[in-house]
Amino acid sequence: PPHPTPTTTRGSPPPPQTTPPPNPQKTPRAPAAPPPPPRGQPVRYRIRASTAAPAADIDLFVGRDFNVNGLPSAGEEQCNSRSAGSAELCELTLFSEAAPIQYWMMVQNYDGPGSNVRVDSVVVPLQAVDSPTLVASGPGNVAENTPFKIRVAYDDPTMVNGAQRFGYVFIKSGPGENSTVLVPVTLTRTGASFEPFALANGTGRAVTLPSGTKHERLYFDVPPHATSVQFSTSGSTGNVDFYVARVASPTGPTIAAAPADNNNPVYRAFGAAGDESLNISGASLLPGRWYVVPVNNTGATVSATVTATVTAQGARPGFLSGQYVNVARDGHGMFVDFAGPQGAPDQWVTVWYTYLEDNTPTWYYSQGTAPTAAGIWKSELFRVVWDGDSTHAVDVGDVIITETGTETMTLSFNLDGKSGFETMARVGGGSCPQFNAQNLDVSGHWFSPSLPGFGYTYLATGGANPQEVLIPYVYDGKGFPRWLYGQKAFDGASNTFNMQWFSGFSPLAAPVGLTGTAAGTATRTLATNSLTNVSVTSNFGGALTGSWLQNRAVNQLSQRKNCQ
Repeated sequence: PPHPTPTTTRGSPPPPQTTPPPNPQKTPRAPAAPPPPPRGQPVRYRIRASTAAPAADIDLFVGRDFNVNGLPSAGEEQCNSRSAGSAELCELTLFSEAAPIQYWMMVQNYDGPGSNVRVDSVVVPLQAVDSPTLVASGPGNVAENTPFKIRVAYDDPTMVNGAQRFGYVFIKSGPGENSTVLVPVTLTRTGASFEPFALANGTGRAVTLPSGTKHERLYFDVPPHATSVQFSTSGSTGNVDFYVARVASPTGPTIAAAPADNNNPVYRAFGAAGDESLNISGASLLPGRWYVVPVNNTGATVSATVTATVTAQGARPGFLSGQYVNVARDGHGMFVDFAGPQGAPDQWVTVWYTYLEDNTPTWYYSQGTAPTAAGIWKSELFRVVWDGDSTHAVDVGDVIITETGTETMTLSFNLDGKSGFETMARVGGGSCPQFNAQNLDVSGHWFSPSLPGFGYTYLATGGANPQEVLIPYVYDGKGFPRWLYGQKAFDGASNTFNMQWFSGFSPLAAPVGLTGTAAGTATRTLATNSLTNVSVTSNFGGALTGSWLQNRAVNQLSQRKNCQ
């Protein structure tokens, strides 16, 4: 690559190969070399080297070891940073080659004691990836020269106390743009606690356990029809033992620590090997929350993968699609819809309508293969933003639904590196209103084929007091996902809803009273047993900015509910 400009400079320093000033200390060091490219395709990498010291004048030099002798030379130098202080930085961008490339770093004590000097170097492939290890999301639409915030979350079970991770956040000016701003992100772990994590059926979770520690917040929800569950550890780097413990009725949404080990051999796997397995069945297996607690009694840090799997079960409870809420934490919930062939759904679709930490409304979307006989569904959880023409979806975690009855479920989530749960029950449904002298069986999820990226939940119930609800899943002026709410007595001849947005409480926060803000109007157009068009004319107001204006034909994504 071209010779980079020094990050910082100091007037007329001596080059590293000339006679040094008094008390010099030069330390060459080789950063990790970029590996050869996959399948012969070059990969763009960023080498980042930095120094820090409490009191010194440190200089930093980075170069490519062309002659592969493991030593720095002036002719190989590609970056230098020589300020009057100790905080020096060099960054190089390069492409991988057919063979590994070796680079060197040289640190020079220009002046001062030269003690306690910290040198950091990382080699990062400049490729955006969908990985929970480091996730960034932000607005989809920002006016020129306007500040904005980015949400950065991480989920790295190997990151123990004192560990450090480095990465870049990519920011582009628009879809398809080649120019990218790279924002460096450094994470340093300063705590020794373990974050809770919801285990999905048959999906392993890696853990790293320093000596003498245990992870007391890995949990798995066992459905009522399960008759056998296998808990196991695999891939262990040392002797990892574990025990399991049940809590019949846990309180949420946060995850408390597991009960203490009761030394009952039925619920313990404490063998001499690192990989352990434990099967719970029959009278020993009851439904509800089960903790899996890996324990490291060795004198070294060990890692393993923890898995919980339903291995036998009876008949599923006949779970129904619809709106699910926790009545003790009313104001948010999840719409669970079935999609695919009518009567034989092969997909589930969920929209979780909830709130951010600033109490403003937001929604998350998930779609995945329908659950197996175990009755446990897992899917990625997406935060979607809008750039004015299209969407950008970021995988920010997992949603896990455990069927506990025909109209009850346990919702567990891993979101932005945090985990929690809710017990939820179905509300509404049970009947359809009449329209054109027949049932109007159209409750479910709707979208506009002419412009994908947003959608609607429409609910129409019958009975003595028929009602209809319209919830548009839209975006504010910055492209953040927001939801609106409108409800009225069902009247086939009256198309207009008065819309509001609500402030509430985030998934792990204590519940607060909801506050509504007027947000314009919406209309729906009905036909015989169908919804044909939805329009939204919304100016958000209050703490939200921008407007949403759409008027388009709609199709139904979800299956009909047969007036259930």
